[in-house]
Amino acid sequence: MNIVIINGSQRKNGNCERFVWAAKEILERKHSVNVFTLIDMNINYCSGCLKCEEGMECLLHDDFAEILEPALMKSNLVIMATPTYFNMPSAAMVNFIDRTNKMCDYFMNNKKKCLFYLVGQTDEQTIMEAYNCLHTYGEIMGMEEILDPIITVSRMPKGITQDILEVLERL
Repeated sequence: MNIVIINGSQRKNGNCERFVWAAKEILERKHSVNVFTLIDMNINYCSGCLKCEEGMECLLHDDFAEILEPALMKSNLVIMATPTYFNMPSAAMVNFIDRTNKMCDYFMNNKKKCLFYLVGQTDEQTIMEAYNCLHTYGEIMGMEEILDPIITVSRMPKGITQDILEVLERL
């Protein structure tokens, strides 16, 4: 299986990054895994021109078009890891989601699986509001969630818990 992991965190060595690298280490034992940290990439904001919806090429030629889009097309499973701010995914993750608009038909016709990891410093219920954004995105894109979201309530970075490691081992 080809797995793409999207790290939507702006924080180095934070909970999302720790999850992403633990997931990569475990999953690459059985699968091909590519990790993309959005803040390390040159990804422009969608201009809303809608050329992609008319079947035309996107006007933006950046790391999304050159690197992420081909990787997503080859993937079977997309894992998205994001911190939550104001009950929403990070701005980097929202920008990533916006840019995948051009891939909606492709995703619908080439069923992908997805898994969401969210972390926040409030409480699980509040983090679930951010998850609802990702869940709706997955539905729009025709993706099948393979597991319930993995949620961490923590302000400061902490180690990946044994239960999270066990979930990853089952993939």
